[in-house]
Amino acid sequence: MLVVDDESAARDLLYDMLIMENHEVFKAADGKEALEIFKREGDIKVILTDLGMPGISGWELSEQIKKIDPKTVVVMITGWGFQIDSERVAKCGIDRAIVKPFQVEQVFNLVADCVKIRRQRENE
Repeated sequence: MLVVDDESAARDLLYDMLIMENHEVFKAADGKEALEIFKREGDIKVILTDLGMPGISGWELSEQIKKIDPKTVVVMITGWGFQIDSERVAKCGIDRAIVKPFQVEQVFNLVADCVKIRRQRENE
C-alpha cells in the first residue's frame, strides 16, 4: 500500500494504522514522490491519496497510476466532504473515497474492501 498526503500528521497516522494491521506500507509527501515509489516498487496494489496537494493533485495522481496499472485500487482522502464531482471520480479512476476526519474502524473496513477489489481484478 501507498499513503500519499502532504500533511505529515495525516500521512503518518494512516501509515501507523496500516502497519498495525500488518500491511506493507510506503508513504509519500506528494504526488511526484508517490509516482516514483509506485514505479520503483512495482507491486503496490492500493493507494490512499489526499485530494488537494501541491504539484500533482490526487486527481492527477490517480489518472497517472491507472495508466500504469489499471488494476490498482485508488482511494481518495478528502477534507472537502462529498462535494466531489462524480464524473471526475469516474474519469480519474477513483475507486473509493473517505472523508477526513475518519475513524480507525472506517479505515480498516475500507482497506479490507480495497484488498477484496484488487483480488477480484487480478482474477478477471
